[in-house]
Amino acid sequence: MSDRIITREDSIDKIVPCANRLLVKVNLVDCKKNGLFVANKEWDADGSTVTRFGTIVSLPRRLAHRKNGRDFGIEWETEMEAKIGDVAYFGIMEGTDCPMIICGSETFFLIDYSEIRVLVREEEVIPVNGFVIVEEFSDEIKSDFLITNFGSKPNHKKGIVKYVGKRNKSYYNGDESTCDPKELNVGDTVLLQISGWTRLEDARFASFNKKLGYIQGRWVIAKLD
Repeated sequence: MSDRIITREDSIDKIVPCANRLLVKVNLVDCKKNGLFVANKEWDADGSTVTRFGTIVSLPRRLAHRKNGRDFGIEWETEMEAKIGDVAYFGIMEGTDCPMIICGSETFFLIDYSEIRVLVREEEVIPVNGFVIVEEFSDEIKSDFLITNFGSKPNHKKGIVKYVGKRNKSYYNGDESTCDPKELNVGDTVLLQISGWTRLEDARFASFNKKLGYIQGRWVIAKLD
């Protein structure tokens, strides 16, 4: 943990993020329910908790994209959608491993833009990096022999679209027949590549909607309605 911490005494204003990083102000002790995630209750592997969101205070001047396997940058084609003041929600591993800057009583993370799943701008929810936010779909449990209601169980091969962002163009190579965010609408029931579905919140501490998950748009393989 200590090797990722940088302590500064002067102003945070002098820090200019680069290499696709955003400077995000976080609150390491606030465990209250807030936004899409319960910030510090998702992982407790080493006795500490992991913050899942923060307010953007500074952006890189541009994003670098990878043109071949040896280049540095984001592997897909995307654009900077984040703005200063947005609340950015990022993956749990990024919250665990990213550089942390402590300046006085305030704490900041340097978050890789490619690790951001969702931005919240006032009342607007904006999936980025090609992610689609879907609600968990449940199938009724039926019997071939009895007319009985056995309840339902989650089916992560299906989902109901709740929020749609821009497509990752590099994943499609001009193939307009592929089902992707450009063609999806809120309320669509979709078939998913099951390996790509990840829950937004720990269901034990869910504050927004414990049935929401995110998936790359390229893993939406069909619309069912």
